[in-house]
Amino acid sequence: DVQGLWTAINNQVHHLNSEFSEPLPRNEAHQIAKSIHRWIVTQSRMWLDGAAVYEANFIAMQSARGRKSGLSRRDKSAQVWKGATE
Repeated sequence: DVQGLWTAINNQVHHLNSEFSEPLPRNEAHQIAKSIHRWIVTQSRMWLDGAAVYEANFIAMQSARGRKSGLSRRDKSAQVWKGATE
């Protein structure tokens, strides 16, 4: 939900800001959080379709990335083994 997203972004921005030796003023950190939230809910194609669709798309993208990475690692491993046996 949008409110949960806002709360998560706002908390994270303020948490990260507090870790700096000279943190930004609280109002400036708040405005950064608002800007991030506004961009996500108005510009992010994944968010526009709703949280359930976002979650499904995210899982599908991560799965595809994992398969691609696994194939690449498997190919490199096969090349190493092939080179070792020649």
